[in-house]
This record gives sequence, structure tokens and C-alpha cells, in this order.
Amino acid sequence: TSKVEEVFARNAGFDLRSLLGGTDRALQRMLRGATSSPSLLLQAPPAMRAPPALRGELTRRLRRNRPAPLLFAVLLGHGRLLTALRGQ
Repeated sequence: TSKVEEVFARNAGFDLRSLLGGTDRALQRMLRGATSSPSLLLQAPPAMRAPPALRGELTRRLRRNRPAPLLFAVLLGHGRLLTALRGQ
């Protein structure tokens, strides 16, 4: 944020840990997750394993039944990506 930028502009060697108090566990969990799954670093949802025929059928059904003004559609299973549609 702008306050953090101001602090670094005044003192480039500022120790940021005092401002991040209490976030250690959350950051460690995120880093551990990033080492086991690249989806966080790639800013992409993890994909669910599914046979190509099933994935194709789900995509076809979404396309056939989507409302006209729909821009995007994402189908998740257990928090993992099965298929996604983009607007035309």
C-alpha cells in the first residue's frame, strides 16, 4: 500500500517483519503449497483429473446451455478446475 511504499522510500533497509506480525503461518502455508503445486505461482486453478471424453462432454453441455450474456463459466469439482468457457 502507499504507507508501506512511503516507509521504504524513507528507509530502503526497513525490516518489514514488524508490519507482518501474525502472518507467518499463513505465508508459510502458501509457500508450502506453492512447492507442491505450481498453480499458485502460475495464478492458475489446479485441474481435476478427468478423462478427455468427460471433460469434452461437460464443455459441450455448458456451451449449449449457457445464457447469451454470459462472459465466463467455470466448472469446479472439489475445488479443482474441470472446464472453463470464455465469452465469444
